[in-house]
Amino acid sequence: MEHAGAAAATTLSSSITNASTTINVASATGWPLGSVGPFVVTIDAGTASEEKVLVTSRTGIVLTVQTRGYDGTTATSHGATAAIIHSFSATEADEANVAAVAVGPGTAWTAYTPAVHAATTVTVNASGCAYTKIGRTVHVRVRAVVSSASASGGLAVGLPVTSVVGNADWIFGTGFFYDASAGTVISVFVQYSTTSEVGFRLVSNPAGAISTDLGAGDVISFPATYESA
Repeated sequence: MEHAGAAAATTLSSSITNASTTINVASATGWPLGSVGPFVVTIDAGTASEEKVLVTSRTGIVLTVQTRGYDGTTATSHGATAAIIHSFSATEADEANVAAVAVGPGTAWTAYTPAVHAATTVTVNASGCAYTKIGRTVHVRVRAVVSSASASGGLAVGLPVTSVVGNADWIFGTGFFYDASAGTVISVFVQYSTTSEVGFRLVSNPAGAISTDLGAGDVISFPATYESA
């Protein structure tokens, strides 16, 4: 939801029916645009005709409606000059309370087994993989130990929650690749492959994928924070 602290109270500039999907207001000084999410307005607050409306966007003084009769109210007709304000909703308060309980202090992270893709067959032990989600923010840690492999390069690891972006030129984070056969640790960039998985590029050669042949005992590990879809 989007909110604006300085949205001035105003009135309708023309009447609406109980099915109108656009609302014209006399002024929209300080009102949100809906650019980061819908927002709530209340018409005829404190009267028998009080109605909350979920608004998708605002263009000038025109509000585009997503839901009439929102937040337990009833869609009804309103006359020109009816009072209208930008407001908060009980639905938002309830969702915030649920989220606070769900991700309160001491809440354990959720273990997950990521999907693993490579040139050919790869199996992993993913006992170190877990995540937590707070609103749309996802914190994830991955430690995937290769159990067996017959692949070379192109390794990709699945995310626990779909990301809002998946562009291959976006860096997801940094981590390391442990080559068990050589006994060496290689720093890697973690970058998006799609919105549901990430791949890896050598820090010393950002244009190239991990080129070492994957083998049992190799480890990919990284922590990251990202925005979910």
